[in-house]
Amino acid sequence: MKYVLISFAILLLGIGCTHIVIRNGYKYDNNKKNSNCNVNVVKNVRIDSTSVKIIGRVKVGDSGFSFACGEDDAIEIFRKEACNCGADVVNIIEERRPDFLSSCYRATALLIKSNFQDSSEFKKELKSNSVDSIELKERVNKDHTKNATIITSSILGGILGGILAAVIISNLH
Repeated sequence: MKYVLISFAILLLGIGCTHIVIRNGYKYDNNKKNSNCNVNVVKNVRIDSTSVKIIGRVKVGDSGFSFACGEDDAIEIFRKEACNCGADVVNIIEERRPDFLSSCYRATALLIKSNFQDSSEFKKELKSNSVDSIELKERVNKDHTKNATIITSSILGGILGGILAAVIISNLH
């Protein structure tokens, strides 16, 4: 029983509510409120440095045993970060979907201030690579189903392993 309580305490210490956010090149201003901010979220858009300014880079990762860390949560974090530092485009340049090692969506994005007047090509690319909300919901639902399967399998495996270990130990005595 003592080991079960210790294991449970360690598990609780690792639980986080959401992503961990790592900022590079800018600072987040907690006092700044941006309720009317419009940000485009795109994936892997080619950047022409003459028509945009990269304000910074933001990475969202796993903070432990997290439960509010899906792709939709990450995109909301990216939007808030962009609004806070004056960016109008979030360009997701790297992503890792939830898997056996982490139930979280992990990604890195560039926060960009664009000069839309100078680049109609950049506007086209933004439009064609924009994160679609319907596809986003479908991906998040698939990730949740996959995570539930992994968690259920892990719990059942742990229980069966514990029972098997108890049977083997009782037969040794």
